Amino acid sequence: MASNPKSSSISVRFNDADRAFIEQYAKQKGIKVSTAIKQAALDAAEDEFDRAALIEAQTAFEKDTTTYSLDQVEKELEKGQ
Repeated sequence: MASNPKSSSISVRFNDADRAFIEQYAKQKGIKVSTAIKQAALDAAEDEFDRAALIEAQTAFEKDTTTYSLDQVEKELEKGQ
């Protein structure tokens, strides 16, 4: 998450049951409701990006399944220096 001194707000509507659930969660964690919602949203977004990166890596590996040992990688890196 990038550090940005400026902040802005986003309005989100919850029904009473969802709001109570989120408030209870935040209380149990000892954090503000806004912090709980922010963390949940950022965690979900990060998970989606990670999932997409995994799928991309798996697809690339399926096209070329060549692997290298640590020794092989170290030797290749030494050649480049």
